[in-house]
Amino acid sequence: MRSLKTAGIKELKNKLSAYLREVRSGSVILVSDHGEIIAEIKSPSAETMRDKGVTVLDELAREGLVTLPLAGKEPLAPSPVALPRGTSQAILDADRGP
Repeated sequence: MRSLKTAGIKELKNKLSAYLREVRSGSVILVSDHGEIIAEIKSPSAETMRDKGVTVLDELAREGLVTLPLAGKEPLAPSPVALPRGTSQAILDADRGP
């Protein structure tokens, strides 16, 4: 369950790193100005992450559940298999039956 905390602007500014660690662990921080709630700080939703181009794999890496590769992909050599055009479709048709 997420914990809900309130912090004034000055307190938030002075302890920003600590509050962001709490957000990372699931807390929601309500920011107040003279007793009035003016903002909410929380972890981004999966939809927001997706909109920003962050993948599920990126999220798992951030959580330490997977390790991303250090090197980029190298292109594969062309396949040595050379079958006549339409072979795949013929195999699928035969497998599916009449």
